[in-house]
Amino acid sequence: MQRRRSIRRRTPLLQALRVVAVLLPAIPLAAACGGGASPDPDRNLLLISVDTWRGDHLFGSRGGVELTPELSRFAGGALTFDEASSAGNATSAGVTGLLTGLLPRRAGVVRNADRLQEAVPTLATRLREQGFETAAFVANPVLASEHGFAQGFERYELLSRTRRQTKGRAEALSRAALSWLEDRDPSRRFFLWLHYMDPHGPYEPPAPWDGMFRPEAFEERGPVPLLPRGNQSGYGGIPHYQQVAPAGEQPSRDARDYEARYAAEVRSVDAAVGELLADMASRGWLDDTITILTSDHGEALSDDHGYWFSHGHGLTRDQLHVPLLVRCTRCQPGTRVDRPVSTVDVVPTVLELLGLEVPEGLDGHSLLEDRPSPVIGQSPAATSVRDGDWKLTVMRDRVRLSALANDREEPVATESEPERVARLQAALREAQRPGLVEPRKRDSLGPDELESLRVLGYVE
Repeated sequence: MQRRRSIRRRTPLLQALRVVAVLLPAIPLAAACGGGASPDPDRNLLLISVDTWRGDHLFGSRGGVELTPELSRFAGGALTFDEASSAGNATSAGVTGLLTGLLPRRAGVVRNADRLQEAVPTLATRLREQGFETAAFVANPVLASEHGFAQGFERYELLSRTRRQTKGRAEALSRAALSWLEDRDPSRRFFLWLHYMDPHGPYEPPAPWDGMFRPEAFEERGPVPLLPRGNQSGYGGIPHYQQVAPAGEQPSRDARDYEARYAAEVRSVDAAVGELLADMASRGWLDDTITILTSDHGEALSDDHGYWFSHGHGLTRDQLHVPLLVRCTRCQPGTRVDRPVSTVDVVPTVLELLGLEVPEGLDGHSLLEDRPSPVIGQSPAATSVRDGDWKLTVMRDRVRLSALANDREEPVATESEPERVARLQAALREAQRPGLVEPRKRDSLGPDELESLRVLGYVE
């Protein structure tokens, strides 16, 4: 691991955090995370996941407008893992990896229709057994309690959308979390999980963020086909669920409109999460709380491997690369890590930081260990393994070798790198272990849930 320059600082908005970025020469990650004598473990855990949040939409700007000013400042007091990948390319698989430390297939959840079963221990079940007060507030109907993700949580709430909205909004989720924090038992350690929905399509950013990013500032790509009703894939054109427009108007065929709206959705959730963190910090609730921010998966934007404004297909970088920030008492502020890691590494990391036993049999390992390891991604039809800047994707009838650079993934002829292909295949075989359960589909859905899933492109 090499230390890079920390993020450029501006006037702090989250003043309560007192974040100061530091510039130090390259040092081992163990030292960056407080190597040497172990300090007292952190007391609590705040886990924040943002649906459909691409890894290249943390920091920086789009069209001359800063994307995540709040979280950029927060990152000055955290570890930033620049090369983090989700274990899956859809919500259920990605969240399963995040909450269990297991690859989706081992946990029996590969498709959004699969139910997380009680036989699979989650982070919430483990922490509740240790006396933690546990709560979750989620905005994606795929994560409804009936789908199994509520196990281990004393309180589990799905934020319902209103009639005028396609999805629950970030501000409401943050308010619900703060209300729970105010009412909880302060004598108990807590685990709070929040899953924000805003960047998921259809992109409809609320005021004041709508219009913040000007479409004409993005790259011109020409008219894009509008896919017909029932085609939610996004392959070759704009999927039907993304085709929102004011009454009486036709949906836009200009990709820049959608790119600008996606950026605005990210900016809106950045503001809501920033306000939540500032409020918690001002009350002292972050002082001994591990705080982690990440995503369940990425998103194809403009013609990523043939797809537009969609996800849940393929294991390419646009689908798997996600942000990952970790703030803890042992974490050296401002450290950026470019070693490839996975969201399945979150469970063993937080158990270690909380001073609890890390069970055997997890697919992830502590992010505090400065050792490279293969990063696995899984979808219903494929498995990928990444080692450094190379990735091998194994599908039913073929394998594909790719080189990763500059947030892009470029195919490379497998015959040109036979030794590399063999090494990646061996790493993939070594990482594969028997599953805990066989996949089991969720129960049939009611009309309200079906409608919520339909407007989000999950069902036709």
